[in-house]
Amino acid sequence: MENEPLEKFKQEFLDLAFNEKFQYLREMEQVLGEVFRGLINNKENNAAVLPVFKDLNGVNLRRAGYVLDFTRRLSDYKDSDVYRVLDEAKERVDNMAEGNGLPFFHKDKPLPPEFLFDDLAKYWGLSRGVPVQRLLQMLKPPYVC
Repeated sequence: MENEPLEKFKQEFLDLAFNEKFQYLREMEQVLGEVFRGLINNKENNAAVLPVFKDLNGVNLRRAGYVLDFTRRLSDYKDSDVYRVLDEAKERVDNMAEGNGLPFFHKDKPLPPEFLFDDLAKYWGLSRGVPVQRLLQMLKPPYVC
């Protein structure tokens, strides 16, 4: 394989977008931590995941957009390619009904609008996103996941 670490990273990113393979949120935490840490301030990893957006639809596109947008907001650098792909994905998301209002983790129950506190999840048409406090713990050394 040409660049195995990047291919592995791209697959982990897709595992989050298609997270039905995980039976429990705790089972997904390792991948969640690695992907978020791998996207923050890492231009090479960001560039590796951008091409997958053209093939995503429905809730999977919403999840991928949410992850990339979340990490973009935590990054120090600004990448115009990331902004372009997110804008294109958001336009597609806004023009589809499929997957709207579903949670990031497939086993979570959707929340009614009055209980939604994750504005970024709402922006991407998800009823809830990742557990933010737990994620922030995962991003600080020593890494728990």
